[in-house]
Amino acid sequence: MIKKVIKITLVTLVGLFLIVEVGIRIYNYNIYGKYDVDEAKYPHAVGYINQSKALYNNTYELCNGDAIYDIHSPQHLKVFKNSKKSFRENVSSNFDSSLYSDSGYVTFRFIVNCNGEPGWFNIYQTNLNYEEIALSESLVNDLLDFTKNPDNWNVRIIDTEAVDYYMYVTYRIENGKITEILP
Repeated sequence: MIKKVIKITLVTLVGLFLIVEVGIRIYNYNIYGKYDVDEAKYPHAVGYINQSKALYNNTYELCNGDAIYDIHSPQHLKVFKNSKKSFRENVSSNFDSSLYSDSGYVTFRFIVNCNGEPGWFNIYQTNLNYEEIALSESLVNDLLDFTKNPDNWNVRIIDTEAVDYYMYVTYRIENGKITEILP
């Protein structure tokens, strides 16, 4: 009987010790452990698009001023009109891969406003090893023309209000053929 009481007491003390230890660690992390952000070096959020340098930055007005949702993955957003599958099918039917022999990635980062209109495009081009290169200008323009088409994008609603949101599309191209579309 005494052994049971000792065991229960020890288990209780160890449990309390662990709870206190976790609480102390959480407190220390929140007060002392977080890294300070060097705002001089990193003045903007990850998804920031410099509107003065972006393409099609005067196509339309943003609906919510500077309040742009930092949402980059459309996994749960349903941002593609109809579906991502239909987006893939549309780009495949509208893109003539026989005109190109390039290989690499073309990434378009942009904003879709509350009316589903894309604009403020930044374009990044790399080879398949992620080294910055310039792909065929006509290939990039063809993909840009398709990507900037408002027929591809849904309006994003949050709390019954249409909002502006960040988006990106990356095309993987091998020998002129689109082999993958991310995300």
